Amino acid sequence: MGEQFKSSVEKWTSFNRLHTENNIKCLEWMKQIYKNKKDLNFNERNIVVDFGCGTGETAAYLASMHRYGPCQVVGLDISLDFIKYAAQKFRKINNVVYFWSQYLEDLEFLEDKVSVVTCFTVLHLLSSDQINQVLKFFKKILVLNGKVLVLHYLGRTNECFKIYLEIYLKLQANPKWRPYLLPNISQHRSLDLMTTELKIQCDDIITKFKKANFRLEHIDKVYKPSCQRPMNVIINANTVHTIMSNQNIRHMEFGKAYDEIPESMYEEFAQEFSRLFNLVSIAHNSQCAMLVFQKYQ
Repeated sequence: MGEQFKSSVEKWTSFNRLHTENNIKCLEWMKQIYKNKKDLNFNERNIVVDFGCGTGETAAYLASMHRYGPCQVVGLDISLDFIKYAAQKFRKINNVVYFWSQYLEDLEFLEDKVSVVTCFTVLHLLSSDQINQVLKFFKKILVLNGKVLVLHYLGRTNECFKIYLEIYLKLQANPKWRPYLLPNISQHRSLDLMTTELKIQCDDIITKFKKANFRLEHIDKVYKPSCQRPMNVIINANTVHTIMSNQNIRHMEFGKAYDEIPESMYEEFAQEFSRLFNLVSIAHNSQCAMLVFQKYQ
């Protein structure tokens, strides 16, 4: 395994650890809603697609879920590194396969063959046009009445966001970081704006699905980590580096507060930010919506 490949996968698996836990929680929620396979129009010939499967843990879990009988699970991701990792790690599971493709058109062999699509914390990373393209793809591959299970990232919790603001002020007082931070805290995302955007983001994704001829069947909220098990949420340097390296994610987390930090300093910044964050204890760092949509025409 090459160093660049290893680094890429290690950064994601670190960033994704809590996500996988909540993906599974979302699947268990779905199992409670649809208590028998007839509710899902499910049989042994069905295909389940995990869209944006990352390093494959959730797709492998889906393959082991015998609640609805045997089925074929297909994990899809745009990252070749992740697909290679998943295919190697879960090679002994005979009813899961992993495909890499940069183009949805390459996956048309799935047309009208899929009963369930799972899509966990992926859509918030896409532009509006990209989401619309993905929903057209879902509609094409799903059978009539097929389901899409979505875990949609809404944003940080209030307690996490307050810590973000405290860290910003501490970094602003540090001579090392002060030159890269504007003195006006308005560059950082505000708590009021974040609270408003939580509802807007949830409403927006529902609207997009409805325009694509899906109906909303169920919705609920989930916190990360599990709200049933409060704990000290650890944000490590790899997580912060991942956030800083993607402008869309960075703006969702911090607004434009850290846009002037040079990329060459991301690693050092990530170390300092994670150190400051982990000096405090919080129960939940993020909140998501769990949604089930049905293709109806």
